[in-house]
Amino acid sequence: MRIMVNGLFTLKEGEAELEFLEKLNEWILENGWEFRDAAPIEIPDNSFRPVHAIGSAVFHPEYNGNDSMPEVNRRYFLRRTWNANLPILTTFMMNPSSASELTGDNTVDFMMDYAKRHGYGTLLVVNTSPVIKRSNTNETDFPPDANNWFYIKYALSNATEVVLGWGEKGQKYGVPILKSNYALAALLERHHDKLRVFGYGKENTTGLFPKHPHPQKMTQRFPLDHVLQEVTVEKRILMLR
Repeated sequence: MRIMVNGLFTLKEGEAELEFLEKLNEWILENGWEFRDAAPIEIPDNSFRPVHAIGSAVFHPEYNGNDSMPEVNRRYFLRRTWNANLPILTTFMMNPSSASELTGDNTVDFMMDYAKRHGYGTLLVVNTSPVIKRSNTNETDFPPDANNWFYIKYALSNATEVVLGWGEKGQKYGVPILKSNYALAALLERHHDKLRVFGYGKENTTGLFPKHPHPQKMTQRFPLDHVLQEVTVEKRILMLR
């Protein structure tokens, strides 16, 4: 039997991290147990001081779940792994929910089911904006954020395939911010062969955008056996016009 344990240890005052890890390892060995990391991906949790990793979710260190504090109410990255030997699917959407490494939401749950159905073993989730907001998203909810950009690059670089799904508002507000402040066009061009979409909104117009994987309206939702579309160069350029 295997057990996954998630939590935080609070060390005694003056106790060093290395000392704690040595004691923990001794305790595991004494009991004849074996410890394995759940996945081989290393999350770079110390590249930016303003963020920290909680298992496989990276939130702002002062995150408190208060929607009225967008400067700290941010999630940068989410990972779910069920088989580290299978390919990795990254979903690049508009803005995050409060889903963590333990709790989900409708979209994350759908994408996990979809990834499992199609032979993936890990789901990575990033967004055009790190600001957690459940509804009424507007232009002010898409600030430039170097930490968010770092994890976007990380998630695309480590993916086998990437689903673009930032929707109409992500296209309108998020993409321009990432284009003007960071090298979004170059990043997507570099990973072009990985890019996929569930479908397009306003197709064949200058308002083209990649549809969200799990829309709120039931009639617009995709089935789990839906086949992803490859993104053509023409479509990629149009989305980044």
